[in-house]
Amino acid sequence: MRENPSMYSRPASRSAAPPPQSTGSFGPMPSYPRHSTVQGDSRPTSSSRSPFSTPITAPPRQRPYQILLINPNSTRSMTDAMLVHARPSLPSGIELTGYTAPYPAPTAIESVTDAIMSTEAVLRDLAKYAASNGETVQNFDGMIVACYSKHPLIDALREGYDVPVIGIMEASLYTARMLGGRFGIVATGSRSKILQDDYIAAYGMSHFYVGSEATHLGVLELETRSKEEVGKRVQHASRVLVSK
Repeated sequence: MRENPSMYSRPASRSAAPPPQSTGSFGPMPSYPRHSTVQGDSRPTSSSRSPFSTPITAPPRQRPYQILLINPNSTRSMTDAMLVHARPSLPSGIELTGYTAPYPAPTAIESVTDAIMSTEAVLRDLAKYAASNGETVQNFDGMIVACYSKHPLIDALREGYDVPVIGIMEASLYTARMLGGRFGIVATGSRSKILQDDYIAAYGMSHFYVGSEATHLGVLELETRSKEEVGKRVQHASRVLVSK
């Protein structure tokens, strides 16, 4: 006599354990624990722990970080103006020292020839103040080349010293990329506008670059012309860039 399987089957109770999960070809499926809750509070207990860690601070230094701000042209008043403008935003623990290129560096850098002449003048002069180990100038922890270009002095200093060196143009491009998707440049003269197009390509940022607009002012005219006139020219060039 064949046994009927239905003779031994029983209806499953609602409180019975759920059937085992299918293993499939990847092994048993994991079981995920449910969040426990506190009586009167529907939030999971796991959310009571803050996702933020305890803040950490840098260990104290015996001296501030000392940065050398290099003006590669020979106009001392421009160096002084840079320091005045930098001071309000200078972080604590940073000491900034200005340096002005000596003669025969040009009074303004507006061409490739100017840049080469200033590089030679600065390299020769800074060599007099090199640290005893040759790793830096005096005891500076880093150097900034304050000329808005891909100045050859930047690579020359990186080649000769073992501290970080950056130019203000390169630094501004990195900052612009952190603040937005695309950027443009307000240049001085038309020649600077053409050169900056090449510099942007050399830095590999042409994809994010909308262009450069000139104020049609010389470098030194930024100081000799009235603030109102310079401001109006900068505003006009900025509006043209924003519309692109």
